[in-house]
This record gives sequence, C-alpha cells and structure tokens, in this order.
Amino acid sequence: MSVDTEGFVKSYCLLFGADYPSLKSSTIQMQEQAARIGDRIMKTLRAKDHSQRPKVLVVGMGSDRGQSDLSHSPGKALAVHLLSEHDVYVEFADPLVERDAMSFIPQLEDAMWGVEGLRTFDAILVAVDQNGYDYTVLDQLEREGKIIEWLCRR
Repeated sequence: MSVDTEGFVKSYCLLFGADYPSLKSSTIQMQEQAARIGDRIMKTLRAKDHSQRPKVLVVGMGSDRGQSDLSHSPGKALAVHLLSEHDVYVEFADPLVERDAMSFIPQLEDAMWGVEGLRTFDAILVAVDQNGYDYTVLDQLEREGKIIEWLCRR
C-alpha cells in the first residue's frame, strides 16, 4: 500500500507558522492529513487483527530530508496523533534525530533496520525518507503483505 502525498512534508514545513490566512488554512489541512493518515492506518490494522495492540514504526522525524529539526515535523505530528488517539505502540527511526529529542517514543536501534527487525512491526509509515537507511527492505516486506505507507515522494 503506497500513497503519493507529494508536497505533504515540504508544505507542512513551509506553511506552518505562516501569518497569512490562506497559508494557515493549508497548514491546518496538512495537520489534519497526518491525522487522517494515522486513523486510516489504524482502521486497516484493526480490521486485520483485534487481539493485539498494533506496533507501528514511524520513519523520518526530521522536518525534511537531511534535517534533524523537529519543529513542524509531519512524522512527529503523525506519531503524536497515533499515541493520543489510538491504543498503539509506536517507535521512530531517524538516523539524524537523537533519542532524547523524542523521549516519549522509543527509537529503533540501527541494528534492527533490516527485514527481520522490521518484520516485528504491523505497519511502517515513512514520513521522511532520511538518508542512511536501505529502503529496499521495505519493498520485500510489502511483498510479504506488511503495511508500508510512504507519506513522502519515493
């Protein structure tokens, strides 16, 4: 399952905090989009298995590729929404973001980035495709039926 939400990440970064009514409206729409994506993924996960608490990995917490700054981060907004609205276990993966910066969510150990380590998650949501990871492992997991959602242009 892939979604092409071109502009989601960049628009979120550029528009958040702008002091123009039309831009503020667009920013709110981006925030709502993160919530809609999270809710849709959770609905899919719940339809698959009601017995276990879903385990979700959010990849890319920086505000944009190559960034460690979390201000206006769509990945962070998505993770916060999932945790506040759903009974779900969330981890994050981002080689540029320090563990302490996201202290309320566990960080995936770098050694776990591989087919076996990622297979433990029910869904993997890629908000920002940071450099430093081999994303071809996600293709293999998707062929196996794992829910992989790309929120950025691949």
